[in-house]
Amino acid sequence: MAAGKSRNQAGALIAKWRREHGERWTNDAIVSAAGKADPVSWIEGRKKSQVADADEAFAASRATAERYRRMAIPGPPTDQRKLEAHA
Repeated sequence: MAAGKSRNQAGALIAKWRREHGERWTNDAIVSAAGKADPVSWIEGRKKSQVADADEAFAASRATAERYRRMAIPGPPTDQRKLEAHA
């Protein structure tokens, strides 16, 4: 509401963030935006940067898997049982 939103608008926005990202993410985002000139923009920017980071990590993982596939060798084991089976 400090950003000029009505009580209903603020509640709807917080409910949307909770639905999309969960209670903990929403609480952390609200705390991080405290004192910012435009807290809604701050939180939306935080969300976009986290999505971009996740997309980048996914792309790197996918590229690694593709390299393994092209070399026709099994990829790295993903858990301890597979690690022991390869030993």
